[in-house]
Amino acid sequence: MSAIGAHKSSTRKSKVDIVYEQLRSSIITGERGPGTLLDKAQLAELFEVSRQPLANAFDRLAYDGLVKVIPQRGSFVSKLEPTSLYEHFFVRKALEVELAACASTDMTDHTIGLMEHNLRYQEVALEGGDLDGFYELDVRFHELIHSSHPVGEAARILERTQSYLERVRRVLLPEPGRPQQTFEEHKAIAEAIKQSDPVNAGQAMRFHIDQVQQQIQKFVAKRSELFENG
Repeated sequence: MSAIGAHKSSTRKSKVDIVYEQLRSSIITGERGPGTLLDKAQLAELFEVSRQPLANAFDRLAYDGLVKVIPQRGSFVSKLEPTSLYEHFFVRKALEVELAACASTDMTDHTIGLMEHNLRYQEVALEGGDLDGFYELDVRFHELIHSSHPVGEAARILERTQSYLERVRRVLLPEPGRPQQTFEEHKAIAEAIKQSDPVNAGQAMRFHIDQVQQQIQKFVAKRSELFENG
């Protein structure tokens, strides 16, 4: 069964959406690493689509900063750029600190309950060594905070920013001690939100993002081949 055929029974998404989402996932998880050539003929056969849906999906991935199209050479998984990493973290920090502060006054009891369940599942994932599961719960934890103060444009900006940053974060999670540290930082954010303390909620979120950014800066130095001019 083709990659698209496997989804037909459970979704009504367009071919472009399915190709985009599967390629995006493979890039973010590192299955297709930075600098990898994306062979359009092979991908068209894999997804059983014509060149046009594939081209449309590539356009969306290029907009996300995940694919780079080089005339006369082909399309490649984008290498990361240290300057762009800094810029994306700047945007993420500005938005998430404010959203955490807002969540401390806006979050409903129901959403607080979901957040507490999420944290318990994070702990179980860590105890079981399930880093992929922990990562998904990490993403959901932040989404719960964003949902408490819905701002459509902020969500769209964060989604694009996360597309760029997620590739490094997925590789970063196995770093010794980092998943547990992430969990402790999440607990501090959640506690400030539950205490309806916008100042501490914002500060806890800022500290969390700063820690991730510092770890990634170390990663840049260690794996320079994954970066432009590396």
